[in-house]
Amino acid sequence: MRVSFLRFAWQATNNVNSGGTKLSKGDLTLAKICSEWPEAREEIKSVLDDFHRAGYDFTTEWFLRAITVYLTGQPYYNAMSQMPIEAIKNAIPETKKRIGTCLDHIASRLGLNHGRVLGNVFAVITMLGYLKSQNWKLANSKEWDKLLYWYVHAFLWGRYASSTESALAQDLKLISDGKGTDGLITMLKQSRGNLTIRQEDFWGWSTGARFYPLLYLLTRMNRSRDWGSNLELNCCLLGSNSSLEVHHIFPKDLLYKAGKSKAVVNSLANYAFLTKDTNIEISNQKPEEYFPHYIAKCPGAMESHWIPMDSNLWKIEHYEDFLKERRKLLATAANTILDSLYSGEIAETAIDCCAMRNYVSITEATDEIERLCLWMKKRGLNEGVPNHELIDESGNVIGILDLAWPQGIQNGLSERIAILLNETADVQATVSKYGYRYYTSIEEFKEYITSTFA
Repeated sequence: MRVSFLRFAWQATNNVNSGGTKLSKGDLTLAKICSEWPEAREEIKSVLDDFHRAGYDFTTEWFLRAITVYLTGQPYYNAMSQMPIEAIKNAIPETKKRIGTCLDHIASRLGLNHGRVLGNVFAVITMLGYLKSQNWKLANSKEWDKLLYWYVHAFLWGRYASSTESALAQDLKLISDGKGTDGLITMLKQSRGNLTIRQEDFWGWSTGARFYPLLYLLTRMNRSRDWGSNLELNCCLLGSNSSLEVHHIFPKDLLYKAGKSKAVVNSLANYAFLTKDTNIEISNQKPEEYFPHYIAKCPGAMESHWIPMDSNLWKIEHYEDFLKERRKLLATAANTILDSLYSGEIAETAIDCCAMRNYVSITEATDEIERLCLWMKKRGLNEGVPNHELIDESGNVIGILDLAWPQGIQNGLSERIAILLNETADVQATVSKYGYRYYTSIEEFKEYITSTFA
């Protein structure tokens, strides 16, 4: 006999609460499923482990949301309560397969081939809903390109940055009403005004900025070349060149010595993706010193990264002018590439993508954050959200937190926490204003965790 979902919902909630942990909607949904199929948790974990090995770290709640859309075309977990357990069992491998199709197109056409540059994972769920509406098969590559055009703009303009469930419901309703990708794009235009990328949009800083994946996308789709080896930076690189690194065009310590702030030093316009060997070779040289060498060694390679060729801009004292000029070049390139994607005029095989993933080493600070996430995971605690966007009441990004727990270490039961490394007092005050307890030292944070969650 089929046991009532409602009965097990109450039992699961009671059991977990007695242990001191509050269930999220996703936790509760999984508890309902496990009440009839105890192996469900391990089945889902196995799927997530497979994605992790491919370079993508998805949460259980996200995958449950994807299963819900696969089965019902809706984002609401309660829609799962009407599903027979056999349908859910069958949906897990099928959902994995369909997500893989989306990720493959995102990687092969846009070059966004791992989790750090994926943009917004909830846009993938909307893509899943659109594929479902088309019986899982799009007519041609142009239709895929238009969907990918929407996908890029969805993460650029923070479509799911707040009120995720309601935004998903709105977009999936457009799809069910037959509005298709044109309807999704129109929705973005209505909230944005237009989808033209301006040079100011590249003002963002650090790897958490929404435009960081776009910079990676442009590098890949433009077939940009490494300055030292002249190799095209695609995902088929092997050996010592297989790991790309984010290169600060103007070295960080030189800029800090010149009195520049963290946000200005880590401006996206000061980033370029290079092989590890070239990044090490350049080391801490000034642009005015190393630019001429690489321009002569690999003609055109620097230009393929939209580096201004005016040598007056290569000096530390003209750093802000360099950023301004490069932002102009990046905006022009972005509009050209994305417009071509929308019109279907872009090359049929924009990127030669192999099965190998091409990981990007970012900064020492990011490595610290990754180690802290692992430290939390080993203790069975919430790992937190790296590069979390702090959103104001109007939906604007007002800050990027190195690591954050916007719902608390224990979901809904503890205060908001943030890690802020090398931030100004103004940033700290803003984070505090929005209800976060923050730590500027990872060691102090670990002491807090050890004493509070021992």
